[in-house]
Amino acid sequence: MITKKELQHTYSQMSSEELLEIIANQYNHTAMAVSIAQQELSTRNLTYSDVETFKSAITEKQEQDKNNNTLEDLSLAQKIFFYFIWLPLLTFTFKRNFVDNGSLLKLKQVHYYSLMGFFAFIIVCIINAIYDPYLSYSVTIVVSLFVPTYLFDEFYYGNKQIEKIERKIREEQDRAAALEEEENTDEIMR
Repeated sequence: MITKKELQHTYSQMSSEELLEIIANQYNHTAMAVSIAQQELSTRNLTYSDVETFKSAITEKQEQDKNNNTLEDLSLAQKIFFYFIWLPLLTFTFKRNFVDNGSLLKLKQVHYYSLMGFFAFIIVCIINAIYDPYLSYSVTIVVSLFVPTYLFDEFYYGNKQIEKIERKIREEQDRAAALEEEENTDEIMR
C-alpha cells in the first residue's frame, strides 16, 4: 500500500491539470488521495481563471465522450447475444450500462434485437405446437430468422435510429445555444 509521504511526492511531480482531474473525479480516488491533491494545489499559485479553464475543458471532454458514445453501434457478437438472450432480467445490467454511458443507439438496438429474438421464440413455439418438428428444425428456424433481423437493422432500422438521434442532438444543441444567447442578452441589458 502506498504511504502518504509517497503520495505527496508523486503528486508534487504532477501538473496542476492532473491534480484538478483527481479532484474532479474524486469518486475514483481515495479520500487521502483527494486530500493530498487539494493540499498540493493550495501550494501552487492557481488563479480562478485557471480553474475555470480546466472545468470548461473537462465539461467539453465529457460532452465529446457522450457524443462519441451516442452513435456507437453494437458489435455483431452483441447483436447475436441480445437476439438469443432476450429476457429482460438477463439484459438489464447491459442496458443500464448503455444508459450510463449515453449509448443511445446501442440501447435502441438492444431493444430491437431482444424483441426480434422474443418474436422468433414465439414463432418457433407456435410451429412446435402445430407440427411437432425435431429440435434441430426449431433451432434452425430461430437462427435463420436472425438473418433478416440483422439485415433489416443494417440497411433500414439502424439508419432511421441514427437519423432520429442526430436530430435530437441538434435540437438539444439549438436549445442550449438559444438559452446561452438569452443569458448573454440578459447580461447586456443589466
